[in-house]
Amino acid sequence: NIAPTELSLSSKIIEENAPGKVIGSLYASDDTGGDGLIFKFSDGSTESGEFSIDGKVLSVADAGKLNYEESSSQTVSIVALDLEGGQYASGSTCS
Repeated sequence: NIAPTELSLSSKIIEENAPGKVIGSLYASDDTGGDGLIFKFSDGSTESGEFSIDGKVLSVADAGKLNYEESSSQTVSIVALDLEGGQYASGSTCS
């Protein structure tokens, strides 16, 4: 088994005051062609407060916690896990 690599996010643009709005799709590659990969936040959850992961989609979970005037960007730490326990972690900065 080769662990997943090259974790990426299709878009890194966050619309302010848009709860439930899709930010982008998550992608990673591994020796199975990416089939069966699971995406989670680095703490093992699929909810981080501001964001949520549903399958391969990163969305805004709570727009009230995002304030562009206080912070023009957010860093999201995501882990791609394969079915055999291999994993790859990466951080993405969204704005």
